[in-house]
Amino acid sequence: MAKQNIFVLLRTIKGPAFAGLLTVLFYFVISICGTDVKANELNKYFYLDTLLFLPKEFVDYDKILVKTHKDKIFLLYNEVVFKNDSNLIMLYDVLEQKFFPLLLPNNVISYFNVRDFDLNENNLFLLFYNGILYYQKKFENFEFNEIIKIHSVANNFGYIRLENDSLHLFEGPINLAQFDKLTTTMLSINTNDYSESVKEFIEPKNNYFLLFQPRKCFDYINQKFLVSEITQYKFYIYSFLKNRIDTIIRFPKDWVPLSSEDSNKIIVFKKSLNNNYVKNFIDFLRTFVLKISTIHKVYFLNDSTILVYWSKPPRNPKANFYDFQIDIFKLVQEQWIPIAQSLPNKCDEDEPISEIVIINNNFYVSGNKIYCIEPIPFNIKELPFSKMSYKKFKKKVEEYYSNNDIQLSLLIFKLRQ
Repeated sequence: MAKQNIFVLLRTIKGPAFAGLLTVLFYFVISICGTDVKANELNKYFYLDTLLFLPKEFVDYDKILVKTHKDKIFLLYNEVVFKNDSNLIMLYDVLEQKFFPLLLPNNVISYFNVRDFDLNENNLFLLFYNGILYYQKKFENFEFNEIIKIHSVANNFGYIRLENDSLHLFEGPINLAQFDKLTTTMLSINTNDYSESVKEFIEPKNNYFLLFQPRKCFDYINQKFLVSEITQYKFYIYSFLKNRIDTIIRFPKDWVPLSSEDSNKIIVFKKSLNNNYVKNFIDFLRTFVLKISTIHKVYFLNDSTILVYWSKPPRNPKANFYDFQIDIFKLVQEQWIPIAQSLPNKCDEDEPISEIVIINNNFYVSGNKIYCIEPIPFNIKELPFSKMSYKKFKKKVEEYYSNNDIQLSLLIFKLRQ
């Protein structure tokens, strides 16, 4: 059962059935923690820096977007609420424990969904299907200013970065018409006069696997743009300041490539479709996605460190989940050097819960830290829970959820220096 489907059930079920579902939902499940796996290796490179409880209004992790600015952490809850005759979406300052209701103009309410957002001290930008909603900080709230329209290219963007006086947008949503593209687009908008500039980069091959979410094969930081292939282990780092392109290629021993035969089958099937049958294409691809290795996400942890989140086929062919691996690359004397390779996203049930680092597929990276949202109702950084084994802690969680509603927590992992 998919994790997001379980969350729908959590809102209505309590008691023993609820506790059973939490056993499946809880991210330290038997697929990644068990007596037959070696000790968690991720904690050699990352540690749990902070755990923060989220407000009770946040019940669905799929609707939460995370961004940071300086020392502040902001969450956007991607659900429109009607209050005081107004349509609103909620921004939350985690450290201050403060909500910012954001007024939505009436002409954007239909099918409204924020694809991504970014902010600084004075400005907030929400990327959505019809452009960018621009808010300005006035007194203690963000007030709606205007809608910034996109003119140069179609708005197929899924990610937004605010850098000084520029908004950088990167492609995200995908449809059948985009599968044969040769380039991917980065759009920059000047926040002073809304002038636009477009850059084109190599489009990842076999980009149709982006239909299986969440995936992210682009990232940007400090005038560097990262593009990842999907069915091969290859990355391109464009440095705008140095006017150079670096390429990273690795051949993990457990990497299972997409065969020429399967690739041809996909091409033939795709040609028989049109834009009205995306679901048919997804169903067809599903037979391949767990048979091969793919890149799921790439992030800059900082401008000289890259995190790669990839998968290989599960050890059990009947298993319906990915076997995730994590790599870290560091820029050393103008060369990208792997400092960690094929770190398994696994742990031992007897390890102390506070020392376990597991990074779920819905993680975010912002401000050099990794953010994961999980249904953890206790602070595992504090006694008595910090000394508990995973096995014992799991029982405590099951007991808690037999009588209580969902409690989401924000786990913040930091790279060891």
